[in-house]
Amino acid sequence: MSSNTFGSSYRQYKTDTSLVASWLANTAQQCGYPHDRFAFPRTSQSKAPKLKGRARKLAREAELQNPSKSQVDGLESRDRLSDSQYLITVNDFVLFAEWIAKSARPRVDVPGSVVSVLDRAITMRKRHSDWWCNRSDNDGDNNQKEDQANSSHGHFIGVLDKVREILRPRMPKGLRDRLYGQAARRLPTPGKATDGHMVNLFENLDVEDTTDAPLDPKSPALGQERINTMRGQYSVNPPVSDFEEVYFAVHCLLSDFYQIRKYLQEVWKSYNKGAIDLVVASITTNTAFDFARCLQEDFTKAFPDHTDFGKQMSILYVQLCIANNQDPESKEQPDDEINFAIYDDAESMFLITYGHLSSYIGIIGENNLPIYRPGTYGVYDAASDRTSKSSRDRFREDMILLLEILPDFCYFSIVSSTVKGPVTDEIACAVQEMITRNEVPIWLAFAAQVFLDIHHTFREKVSKGFNDLVKSAKYIENNIEQVLRYHAGIGIKNSSDCDSEELFLVMNHIKQWVHTDVMQDARTRFFEIAKFESPPEESFLFLKYNPLYCGLLSFSLKALAQTETIDFVNSWHSISTCAHLYNALRQERLVSSAWTDMDLALLMHESKDIFVGDFPKTIIDYSKRINIALGTSIVMSARNRRNTGFKNSKAGRRVLNNISPVSEVFWSRYRGTEGRAPLSPNDVETILTKTIGDQYNGSSESEMSPAKVTTNGPEKTHPTPHTKSGKSRRPQKGTTQTEELVANGVRPIRILDALLHAIDSEMLELNFDHLRLHTVCWNLLRGIQQVVDKDLHKIFGSMYQEEDNQLPFIVSYIFTAAEMKDLVSTLVSRKELEPERLLDRAAEVMNTMLEAGIGRLEVSMLKARLGFEVEPPDLFGQSLP
Repeated sequence: MSSNTFGSSYRQYKTDTSLVASWLANTAQQCGYPHDRFAFPRTSQSKAPKLKGRARKLAREAELQNPSKSQVDGLESRDRLSDSQYLITVNDFVLFAEWIAKSARPRVDVPGSVVSVLDRAITMRKRHSDWWCNRSDNDGDNNQKEDQANSSHGHFIGVLDKVREILRPRMPKGLRDRLYGQAARRLPTPGKATDGHMVNLFENLDVEDTTDAPLDPKSPALGQERINTMRGQYSVNPPVSDFEEVYFAVHCLLSDFYQIRKYLQEVWKSYNKGAIDLVVASITTNTAFDFARCLQEDFTKAFPDHTDFGKQMSILYVQLCIANNQDPESKEQPDDEINFAIYDDAESMFLITYGHLSSYIGIIGENNLPIYRPGTYGVYDAASDRTSKSSRDRFREDMILLLEILPDFCYFSIVSSTVKGPVTDEIACAVQEMITRNEVPIWLAFAAQVFLDIHHTFREKVSKGFNDLVKSAKYIENNIEQVLRYHAGIGIKNSSDCDSEELFLVMNHIKQWVHTDVMQDARTRFFEIAKFESPPEESFLFLKYNPLYCGLLSFSLKALAQTETIDFVNSWHSISTCAHLYNALRQERLVSSAWTDMDLALLMHESKDIFVGDFPKTIIDYSKRINIALGTSIVMSARNRRNTGFKNSKAGRRVLNNISPVSEVFWSRYRGTEGRAPLSPNDVETILTKTIGDQYNGSSESEMSPAKVTTNGPEKTHPTPHTKSGKSRRPQKGTTQTEELVANGVRPIRILDALLHAIDSEMLELNFDHLRLHTVCWNLLRGIQQVVDKDLHKIFGSMYQEEDNQLPFIVSYIFTAAEMKDLVSTLVSRKELEPERLLDRAAEVMNTMLEAGIGRLEVSMLKARLGFEVEPPDLFGQSLP
């Protein structure tokens, strides 16, 4: 994923200061601020080489002939550069603010968007400064470089505070009272509220706790104003030293990680309560790891000379100790790894997991994996109460969990190198890169901490993810086996190329990755090569200890099964033709109750793919639409066409389409064919459009509340796909709201929360059993055939279907006979046949099926198996007779 797709808190802060600078400079200029006090535009071009001789003379002559391009007339040049970048000094902020505040003509009212951005920039920087200064005050050995950094940093905050005070009388009163009332409650007292504790600082820090202002100066803010930057965009000369800026950026990076971590903790608690599916939690978490990796890359690009995270983490550890009046070298017990007095702060900054990972790579190489026997570091007691443990015990527990599972991630990379795995796991990829490069990426320390958090959420029930994976796999297997036995029993073979091979592919996939312990096989091979006796280990331990990977694997199986089963039923045309029949009988008011499973299928699939447009409502349209859907050219339905023979449609037969647009975004990644496929801006737009389209009003990012948290058991009302009259429910690209969100850079948690809701809303589609509906449709068609077969033979003679696998075409014959009833009556005695009665006979068969409850089999199964309470709305706009 490109880091431009979303905004890190550091990049947002930098953008906020530039926005404030641009608004102040442009507004001051509009109020008559002297032009000659502005700096020249900052150019991005490299300095031109010095000219000599004739070349220098020609350049001077060209400049004289075109003076408007010279620097002599700087004002005119600046007026023409609409996208120019200007540099201003820190002190210019106050001068601009004073000029604006004193201006009477024009009088300037400060937009709420500017107030919001200014307040956010101050809040974020001030909280970091408070903790930093508190740490520095406790450090008696503070060097001159740090003193200068603190001084320049405090000066810039003071300047921004002064600008806010100067402009306060020109701010909207309601917004002013609301924002600054909140600010007074939010900002801690320096040296008191944070008490030197980084965990408290991260808890208080929320860059979104002010009004959510945009990152782009041209986008709307507060739903009413725009930040007007007029001709130029301004940025401030570095207001603080490089030393301070680096550690402020590190602080922003770690705070982003911390906020995402807190969000993911709530996600897995929701899964543990049965509020969301394992697939939802896993995809959200793995995507969060992808975001974290991109955030680190963003930092690396901004500070290429400060990428030694081992050094950064060591310095932060010392700072934490000093801030808490602790000696970094002090240890309560001789074998203590750290000073456990600062354990909570160290964990919040991912120092603990970073240390564990560093110790691991210290004893391994690319071709040398350590052999850890169970109990090497102690015994992990999952049934124990972690909340009652000391810092030392929690540290040791995490060390046991992490270091004993890390070799399995290495074995997993061995498996993936020989047999392409079904899922690309971000942690497994990062562990392999860590071994290859012999360095620990900071984002992997974050991911490892989330992995431990998941274990702490479930404790002895951590195998819940594996159990859910096995249940899903067995359910898919049983459905496939049932439909294969069904077709074997009726003795009908599909004549198309798409037969049952795809279904066997799904079953083989399940056998290879769920029923077989591939990790144990890889582990055994490794020990054989190393000539060591493989220690006894519980079967499927890697999957049991890794609910995150189980969820990704479950998604891979479900997505594969959905794709292949839709292809399978498309090859038989059973569901689509029965959908045409059901629509006709509903329009003619011949059915007594709703076919709920078919209603749900019509909601999930696009009507234009099934009906070639909206629902047909006349006999003529029934016949014409189904023939087009079955591959007949539309010219065959023209009343004045020439008799030129049968023509096939160039578009081919219409089939059921993919019904999970957001899941499709991740399909290529989690099917194992494209590896770490990037999440592009278009993908993010799809996710956001999906949630906006489903009328999801996302909560603020600070709330971090996942979807449908409940403790009332698994049963819940699941949102049905949002569509009206069978119209397309797919998100439409290019909506103004989502385009602006993506263009401006969306905060990571905003995307994660949108993704969680989007995937959760598609779990109904992902679990819908098309094979069961196919079997019901085929039985219905066989029942109809028994009551109309003789009549259709009389009407169509040798033109009537010859093969049993052509059974779905019986619906087309019924519609054609009903449409051509006058012609049919002349060919066949009305005493022997009434063509219009064919629809009535088909309706009798369908009503018998619906009265027996067979029309609700899938809906009932979704409720019993997954707790989905689904009642599709009426798609036909009419009451049942």
